[in-house]
Amino acid sequence: MYFEGPGRETPYLSTSEEYDLAENFANGSVWETYVKRAREESVGHIGVTELLSLMKGNGKGKAKWANPFEVMQARRYVEQWGEHLLDFREVEDPAKATKIIFSKA
Repeated sequence: MYFEGPGRETPYLSTSEEYDLAENFANGSVWETYVKRAREESVGHIGVTELLSLMKGNGKGKAKWANPFEVMQARRYVEQWGEHLLDFREVEDPAKATKIIFSKA
């Protein structure tokens, strides 16, 4: 289930495993996908455990960011909402991939 769509400031899409959490962010529409379906469209997946390991200080690797306060704030959201990320960095057309990998819940 996802919280936001393409066109964000980053090539990542926030997702959750929990329907109730997704409803909180959905503005009336919850969509679902599976990691396997995302990977079939070259969309990467960064799970909670990996995110938390990367989000320290200025962040590491995929989570590197210039502002450590924003990294800390993002880490809190990951902890609070059980957030996963879909990674669209390797996708040629993120809007098209999004239409393919998501279906109405």
